[in-house]
Amino acid sequence: MGTLNTAIFTDPVNTTDTGTTTFEEAAFGNPLLAITMATGHAGGDADKALINDATFTFGWAEGTGTGALDQTTIGCVMEHSPVNQDSGHAFSGQDCLALGILASGRGVEGWSRATTFPDTNGYIGTTTNTLGDDFNAVTSLLSGSAISSRAAGVKQLTASGTTTFNPGFQADVILFLGSNAKNMSAARATSTGCRFAVGVAVRDAGATTIQGQGSLSVSDNWNDAAGAPKATVSNTQVQRPNNSSDTKARWGLAVNSIAAGGDVTIEVFDSSDDAAQYSATIGTSNHIAWYAFKLADGHTPLLINQESPTGDGVDTITTSGITPEWVLMIQTFLDTYDNNPDSAQAGAWSVSMMDASTQRCCSFQAENNADPMNTSSTLANQALYTPSDAGSVADSAHFAATLDSFNSGNLKLDYTSELADGRKQIFLVIGADVVASTTSTLGTLGVG
Repeated sequence: MGTLNTAIFTDPVNTTDTGTTTFEEAAFGNPLLAITMATGHAGGDADKALINDATFTFGWAEGTGTGALDQTTIGCVMEHSPVNQDSGHAFSGQDCLALGILASGRGVEGWSRATTFPDTNGYIGTTTNTLGDDFNAVTSLLSGSAISSRAAGVKQLTASGTTTFNPGFQADVILFLGSNAKNMSAARATSTGCRFAVGVAVRDAGATTIQGQGSLSVSDNWNDAAGAPKATVSNTQVQRPNNSSDTKARWGLAVNSIAAGGDVTIEVFDSSDDAAQYSATIGTSNHIAWYAFKLADGHTPLLINQESPTGDGVDTITTSGITPEWVLMIQTFLDTYDNNPDSAQAGAWSVSMMDASTQRCCSFQAENNADPMNTSSTLANQALYTPSDAGSVADSAHFAATLDSFNSGNLKLDYTSELADGRKQIFLVIGADVVASTTSTLGTLGVG
């Protein structure tokens, strides 16, 4: 059946030039994969403290980045209260964290690269540049015989239609990162505008078809007098980068199938296919980063797209057939799929990681159509904590929940704050298969 080992923890990153930070969990052993995320939250900031400037970075690592592309990160920022909205994003194919991202594409305070991976009970990250603060980085480590194969890479997109890539095995789960029209294989690049897209696809057990896929894409009207954050949530595509100037997406990307030999067939959509939905055509500068892994027999992933509950109390998320062991959650304020609104719904979202013992939530808030523009981000030591788009340090959480339990066939979140109407959520759940109980009939036959 195999065993899945998980750990989730927060460490302040060493702020000195070329300083090292040991990201580890006591007695964990050597990890196979580290998934990382951070906001502007620093070592001295209280739990759930809202920090001026909306910043977020997400990445992964499974090696030192010196050979194949085995770590990648992308991050974005919307500056707090500028005269004209200032924003930027950063991406790297050789680091797992971009920390202290600066608006207007002026740079990054520090990149953190996994320079020793694995290290006993975690990995060692080395930071380049002198950080202005000891940013808190959230790390989730995964290991164990339940992960049978893994690989990372970049796929260049050159035209609409179908194309393939192959990680070398039939993947069960594939994570995707993208940024409009950026070369995700580039080393340590920055650019203007908030541009960020994260997605995931899960294969049906024992088949080549896709059980589920989903994504969150974020952009803005960079340098506009009144900031206008954009966001799109999709339940049919793993990348749907926003167009900052209207309600269209730039382009879209869906996973069609994952073959037994490993070929992942993806389909790219752009304005040449549907000008009503998409505003751009795919060019040679379009890339996506991907991380794929396969689970051993006895463990199964699920991709769940659903809406948030509308009242306080325990919400039960059905995970038929498995007992959850690790969860990645995306919470939005959006009430429709595949739409790109310029509204308060677009300005706030969060990403959480959970296992049975620990939960962390990073949230991002950017006020819609405000000049000056209030923005903030935070880190919470609970399953869900997502303030509204107001971006004020006095703002309270509009979504707040703690993990109640992981159970056979479900996970439960206990909500203390939510909206009166449901908003879109994405859950990637990895868990152990539920083994059906059997009752001996020997007693009824007079045996024993």
